[in-house]
Amino acid sequence: MAFSLAHDVHIGDHLVRIRCAGTGRPVLLLHDIGGCGASFAGLTSGIVGIGREAVAPDLPGFAQSDPIDGGMPELVGFLQELTEQTIDGEVDIVGHGFGGYLALSLAADAPDRYRRIVLEDPMSPPPAGSRGTSRMTASMALNGAFTTVRRGRILQNVGGFGRAKTLLETLARPDQEWWDRLTAVRSEVLLLDLGHARSDHRSRLRQLENALLKVDHRDLSGETNAAEPGGAAHRALLEFMA
Repeated sequence: MAFSLAHDVHIGDHLVRIRCAGTGRPVLLLHDIGGCGASFAGLTSGIVGIGREAVAPDLPGFAQSDPIDGGMPELVGFLQELTEQTIDGEVDIVGHGFGGYLALSLAADAPDRYRRIVLEDPMSPPPAGSRGTSRMTASMALNGAFTTVRRGRILQNVGGFGRAKTLLETLARPDQEWWDRLTAVRSEVLLLDLGHARSDHRSRLRQLENALLKVDHRDLSGETNAAEPGGAAHRALLEFMA
């Protein structure tokens, strides 16, 4: 099932493309670096089937959404404003890769706003004393190329590779303050290890489990086609969100 509606909203002077389907309590879908909101199309029918609304924006600077100035704090603040202006009431989030980092950042800044969070192979910065890598994976590059060709806005999306590199470089730097802020997260969290994350991010999944108050960590890396529609990850996600 594809998204039933795609529309543009303006946050200040910046356009954001949002795809929606269904009705009910919203589930905010945050994609990985190099992706777009449409990458969640395979999950849409499941979310609608449990009586929920799927809401999938293109992150700023990717696919059809305008880039914004600034770094991570500005990006998180922008998404917080986007959520406040477009979604009423409590929000659940699904964050894939970089979207997982954003989901936790949003919940740490506004813990009363977000009820449940699903993290699929989430990215995170290293805690103090650790090291990360800013290398872009092949899947990120391929997803970015696909988005550039299929979604249009060629110049913007070519520039998206530079933005992706900057985001990865930021996430490679230790950020103990971010880890300390996780103590504010009161959402129930489902942490899914699909085995597709970069090795440095997979090694921090256990640290995330220990840092969060209410978390269910499931290792699905040995499951065949776990991330496919109807696979183990989608079944776990829909059960958690129902």
